[in-house]
Amino acid sequence: IQVHSDRFVEHHSRVYSTTWEALPWSTGHPSGPEVERPRRLREMISAAALLAQDFDMLRVDFYEQDDVLWFGELTPYPGSGLVTLDPEMERQLGQWWRLPSRSRVRRFPWSDLT
Repeated sequence: IQVHSDRFVEHHSRVYSTTWEALPWSTGHPSGPEVERPRRLREMISAAALLAQDFDMLRVDFYEQDDVLWFGELTPYPGSGLVTLDPEMERQLGQWWRLPSRSRVRRFPWSDLT
C-alpha cells in the first residue's frame, strides 16, 4: 500500500503492509510522514482485490475523506514500469508476481501482422 503526500509540491510517499505496518522501502520519492490507518482500509483492500482479480498486476487508487471511500483509478503498469524501486522491494514484489499462463493471454488480430 502506498500513501502519497504533497504530490504537486514536494512529492513524498510511504509504503505500508496490508496490516498498516510502515515499511522501509522507497518508490522513487523521499519518505513521507507516517499517517493514520484509514478507517475503511479493509474495504479498500477487499475492493482492490475484487477489481484486480483478472489482472497480473493492477494498481487500484482509493481516497478516504470524512469517512467516505472514493475510488480514484485503475493503473495496470504504474509509471510505465519504469519507476525505480528499492531493490529489496523489487525482489519481494517479483516473488509475489504471478504472470498468467500463456493460454490466458489474449491475442489481438494485429499481433500476427509482420
